[in-house]
Amino acid sequence: MKRSRWGDLNPRPADYESAASNQPDLELGGKNGEKLDRDAPIVFEFIKDGKTVKMTSKARKLSEGRYYFDLESILYYAEVVKKDLRPRTRAGTRTAIYQLLYNGENVVKKGGKFDGDPVTKLSAEIDYNAVLRFNDYANTVGANTTLTYVKAFLKHFGAMWDDSTLKSWSESLTYRAKKKKRAFATTGSKAAIEEKDILEDIRRYYDAIIAPPQTVQEHQGKAGFYRNLVTLLFGITTGIRSEEQNRVEWSDIEDAEKDYEITFEDGAKAIKPKHAFILAADKTKTNIDRIIPIHPDIEPYLKLLKEVYPRKPFDTPNYLNKRKEVSGTLQVRQFRNFASKYFNDYGFDEYRRIAIMGHDEGKLSEEAKRIADTKGVSALYRVYGTKEIVAHYRETLGKNFSPIPDFVDLDKIRYQLTTSYKEQKK
Repeated sequence: MKRSRWGDLNPRPADYESAASNQPDLELGGKNGEKLDRDAPIVFEFIKDGKTVKMTSKARKLSEGRYYFDLESILYYAEVVKKDLRPRTRAGTRTAIYQLLYNGENVVKKGGKFDGDPVTKLSAEIDYNAVLRFNDYANTVGANTTLTYVKAFLKHFGAMWDDSTLKSWSESLTYRAKKKKRAFATTGSKAAIEEKDILEDIRRYYDAIIAPPQTVQEHQGKAGFYRNLVTLLFGITTGIRSEEQNRVEWSDIEDAEKDYEITFEDGAKAIKPKHAFILAADKTKTNIDRIIPIHPDIEPYLKLLKEVYPRKPFDTPNYLNKRKEVSGTLQVRQFRNFASKYFNDYGFDEYRRIAIMGHDEGKLSEEAKRIADTKGVSALYRVYGTKEIVAHYRETLGKNFSPIPDFVDLDKIRYQLTTSYKEQKK
């Protein structure tokens, strides 16, 4: 008989905090890796809105320790060199490099006066003082991504022009975190998640859903509570990252009902079994295809969610809004920590966990670290095949872990969501 996760609460001290994953800048030099003349214009093209855009950048070395960069050089880097980045990441890259130029001298700028106003012209002269001013600016923002993007930009041009000065500037940029890092969780931190926290939030959403609505607006608002509930259930049973969960589409979940052979770019083949879907590389943080099993207990909840939200299953950026309405305490990113912390309780081994959740350096055994160091991180994902991973998931978590508390009644939820306000008032 399946034992409810919530029948025997035994919280343990949290011992896990997700490690940031920085992707290395592997592409150096020109478009094909070659070194270019730093005094010659950079002629390039890229596709925008289905059309080919041709541009020329006049970026160049002006004198020892002084360089000229323009908007076109930024677009060359973001749209050609970094063309494989997701659109949002490319936009963040451009914005970060804009800040470098804003801290330069003889700045020429047009546009970008408010959010949504595109920068249409930009150029500046950059010396080491400008780099230092930018470094100071980058340390006023809450994360190191702005600085990381510019480090990679300077590193690229340093390699492309074979310029030791730009390379040294890149290496000199440092992020001085305002908060001291910890190797342990503290009360209220994202890692300090316990089973009772999940149970309490499920109760809050469930009570809000089944409560008789007093107004039409209140009735309509129940769909959002249900979406949050299913977001939570999906998160704690897969360990998927919040941004990855937001990219999941109904076509992915529907695909879980089928099994078929898949072929990867290198020609390797595998079976995509039932009860799971492939989270494609372009939707994952690590740009590696992953197999995501779906827990049998939440399958009917997903089907009802599609009735309520037929266009898109999850909306993690807006999770906070409905959470506040029920005084919920957990953030979406904490669900991944819950999976990392408790999957092992049901015999779900580390390599299969890594295969479905992705690599997090902070939660690896010595053996897994050895594989990552000697064979590469991607080798950690390929210890088991897709059929083995899904079968093991269903035999362990699927049979022994019940994420739905006994007090939750899906029929009562369905009634509130699918019966009109008018009918309920009769």
